[in-house]
Amino acid sequence: MNKEIVEYIVDRKALISANRSYHHYDRGNRVRKLRKLVEDFKTEHKFNKFKVVVYVCPPTRRRLDPANFYGSVKPVIDQLTDNGWWDDDDWQHLDEMSFKYGGLSEIKSCFKFILEIQEVE
Repeated sequence: MNKEIVEYIVDRKALISANRSYHHYDRGNRVRKLRKLVEDFKTEHKFNKFKVVVYVCPPTRRRLDPANFYGSVKPVIDQLTDNGWWDDDDWQHLDEMSFKYGGLSEIKSCFKFILEIQEVE
């Protein structure tokens, strides 16, 4: 089974959280910044059906709900789709996405996201 790891660092000011509402202009700017983080990421294998485990690594020990950061992951998944990692991220290709705590990022004011992408048979 093929597996890829994608890591990216997001400044706290560029995050998109489910706990907050954003003006559409601000949200659009955040989406563009998030997509740009992985715009040059390539893979040697094209995934047909896959699952993604997202590890959210915050800069501090404050309480958090990892799934609330789906908004900071979706633009990255969309950009990887545009990069040709898979045909689409619809239900026929993206089988499962889960969120887990990944430990501290150890980078002041920045979150680290680790996407573990695995082929599903």
